[in-house]
Amino acid sequence: MRKKTIVILSLLAVGLGIVSIIAFVVAGVLTAAACSPDCSSSGQAVPVVATIGIVIGVILSLAASGLSLAAMIGALIKQAKQQKWGWFVCTILFGIICVWIYLIAVPETPQYPMPSYLAPSPYQPGVQYPPMQSYQPMEGYPSAQPYQPMPQYPPAEQYPSAPQQYPPQG
Repeated sequence: MRKKTIVILSLLAVGLGIVSIIAFVVAGVLTAAACSPDCSSSGQAVPVVATIGIVIGVILSLAASGLSLAAMIGALIKQAKQQKWGWFVCTILFGIICVWIYLIAVPETPQYPMPSYLAPSPYQPGVQYPPMQSYQPMEGYPSAQPYQPMPQYPPAEQYPSAPQQYPPQG
């Protein structure tokens, strides 16, 4: 889900939540004005307008909760795809407040620093470069000296044999 969509759903949820609170307050004021001390003890019916206000408030509250939940799930999916696990856990723990902070603080696309090894090449069009020279070994370098065979060791029977008697241990 795009960041813009999450913002729109979140703002709609806030707007509907404010309108539902207004509907509840209006219904409460109308009920208080119609029933002086107590509607149930005096036998008066609750005004129809107040009942309609309460129903509208409940419907708007449910719509605001649904939009808020959709925005939160969209943000959680986005955070999981970007592997932002700290934001993911905070969103689960703290809800829509963390989603708003995430929307403000984190950019839409991650910005990675440009690696230095991708510097522009020194090649310039129109410049004539000399052809590559064939490989010539350097003088005195180990690879330029002729191959020296291993020295020949005498056969094993020419080595002196070990003494038969060991010297006494003292």
